[in-house]
Amino acid sequence: MGEVIPADEARSIYENIIRKMRDPGLLEYIGQGMLRARVFPIEPRSKKTIELSYSLTIQPTAGTYRLATRLRPDGIQTGDLKITAVFHLEDKAPLANVFSPTHSVIVSHPSPRKATVNLTTTRDAPADFILSWSTKHKDVGASFLAQRPRTDQPGYFYLSLDPGARTTGSLTVSKDVIFVLDRSGSMAGQKISQAKDALTFCLNRLNKNDRFALLWFNSSIDKFTPHLQTVSDATRRNAQYEINNLDASGSTNINEALSVALQYASGSSDRPVYIVFLTDGLPTVGVQDPDAIIRNVEKNNAGKARLFTFGVGYDVDTYLLDKLSQTNGGLSDYVSPDESIEAVISRFFSSISNPMLTDISVKFSGGGVSEIYPVNPPDLFYGSTVILFGRYRKAGTATVTLRGKRGQSSKKYTFSITFPEREERHDEVPALWAKRKIGYLLDDMRINGENEEIKNEIINLSKKYGIVTKYTSYLVTEDEELADAALHESMAKRRYDASYGYAPVDDAQAKRMVSASKSMQSLKQEARVAYHRRVRTIEGRVFVEKDSTWIEEGYDRSEEPGTVIRFGSRVYFRLASSSSHIRRILSLGPKVIFKTNDGWQRIQ
Repeated sequence: MGEVIPADEARSIYENIIRKMRDPGLLEYIGQGMLRARVFPIEPRSKKTIELSYSLTIQPTAGTYRLATRLRPDGIQTGDLKITAVFHLEDKAPLANVFSPTHSVIVSHPSPRKATVNLTTTRDAPADFILSWSTKHKDVGASFLAQRPRTDQPGYFYLSLDPGARTTGSLTVSKDVIFVLDRSGSMAGQKISQAKDALTFCLNRLNKNDRFALLWFNSSIDKFTPHLQTVSDATRRNAQYEINNLDASGSTNINEALSVALQYASGSSDRPVYIVFLTDGLPTVGVQDPDAIIRNVEKNNAGKARLFTFGVGYDVDTYLLDKLSQTNGGLSDYVSPDESIEAVISRFFSSISNPMLTDISVKFSGGGVSEIYPVNPPDLFYGSTVILFGRYRKAGTATVTLRGKRGQSSKKYTFSITFPEREERHDEVPALWAKRKIGYLLDDMRINGENEEIKNEIINLSKKYGIVTKYTSYLVTEDEELADAALHESMAKRRYDASYGYAPVDDAQAKRMVSASKSMQSLKQEARVAYHRRVRTIEGRVFVEKDSTWIEEGYDRSEEPGTVIRFGSRVYFRLASSSSHIRRILSLGPKVIFKTNDGWQRIQ
């Protein structure tokens, strides 16, 4: 049975529990009521299920719905707690952009108007689970969130552009796709088999009016046909025959393969062109200098084809592949030896199968907007969204103008948004903006070499927003592995020697270089705040756990705190009652060092 206890009576219950358990996790509930349930008896090693039903109204903010659910009090000691939850969403309109900015979730869509969100988390995950979604429009829709806790500093914003629901009458932009496959000797066996399966998948996902070309290379280049082919049952079957008979042998002529691919792209001015390039090695014949290959592609890419590169295994030139995709409007990805080539390529190709708007640009009129990431927005595809993070200086109404091409027609869409003067909600937005920016800065240094000014900017951003990188690795213990940890070693590209080719790179270093590249790509596309169990951010203040004490960033260990407060004392609870912000800080644990207007405070 359960009973509702008013806030005044609940306060003493909360305080007694906190004192007895030395667990400040319930502090945040002081000042609120309580639902007390008496669940007994509970036999040893038995299970009890408590089912609580309640209803609430969720109003959209600028087109975005946001559900915040408390999974557990932040500081509560829960052992090996594992939380599993399933959320079912249903709306009269088709659902779009269902994601969590706080947790890793699996989202499935049984139908356009329904979504199922599966969550499995542990005690180290953040206590607040946030689920965000919007609904699709007939055409392009926009969702917007902002955060600005201080009016004397720029705010942060999130803008999601959604292509709307695709119907039988929706116009999908016809595209040209050029598949370029490395069939050198190192691709023999499972690699070439999976690559052939991936090509088959892509071939079957092409739309009726699309055109395609296939070419495979080793020391020489072989083409399926000399010209782009329009998709039909006949051209698919012919292409499939060639794919089935592919084998792997010979060396790797990357420069020539890309030159031939760009010849196909040169006559496609009226439609988007995507080059899908897959290799498992380094250039070993023909032009081998990576910078020369990059220059050649830039010179020959008059049609502005988007180049998507995929590296298989660890013996690949991440500098070359990343730079090729970065300078030609695409993305790079890497397939580890324990991953499926087919799965990675299929997932990618599904996301670009149906373009809705290409060559897009996004402009803001009003708001004093700056530092928008990604710097160059990708094309807009049905079934996916374009997400932008940025900063703003001026409150008030602003206009967002989206321009792009749909086939040979130019399209323009405008949206009205309001930048708030002050908004304390949406803590996740600043951290996500910072992750995007750090990703771009790290990527720039990894490709162009280390720069002291950029390095210091990364360190400052990492400290301010609680993001762990190579340069803030002091935030973690030595036995914890981060993908970024090898960033320094992979920062500079491998040197080219005219006599011997690339300087030798051992297997471990090659693995770290691929890992670093994947990590940078992930940061640049991140839509979830990744939490480290020893780092917490509370309203822009970063706390690091060291020796069971949560210490606010900026504390000088040589200084003694001005005030020492005993955990659970009257002074402690009086401090907790002063504001919800202080309660959130105290809920980190029984030992905290933080700064107030009266100086540094130590809870112990």
